[in-house]
Amino acid sequence: MVINMRAWARLNVTFRVSEWAKQNKGRDLWRHGSQPPLLLLLYDRVEWLDEAWNVDGLGHKKNQSVEMIAAAKILHWTGPLKPWHPNGLRKELWDPYSVHCWQSYEGQRRDGG
Repeated sequence: MVINMRAWARLNVTFRVSEWAKQNKGRDLWRHGSQPPLLLLLYDRVEWLDEAWNVDGLGHKKNQSVEMIAAAKILHWTGPLKPWHPNGLRKELWDPYSVHCWQSYEGQRRDGG
């Protein structure tokens, strides 16, 4: 998600989403955090980006093409099989970044344990 912060402020999005969430607290209307209320509020104000800007599902889908992954701007591990978990998918894509990000924590477990 890319946000135009001027439009966000002009539309008072933070307040409106917060109020909507407060009014519906305790109701089982949606899952997945704040994204559903944002989608409802901004449904007619979106511009779709090329799919290369968010290649998602890497933590549960196994059918992304090599070409799609190579063209990706953002790799998004949605799903339970995160690459840092023992059963994770697409570890070969994650490992080059993992080494860089975790080098100051050497000796600690990479699975969060």
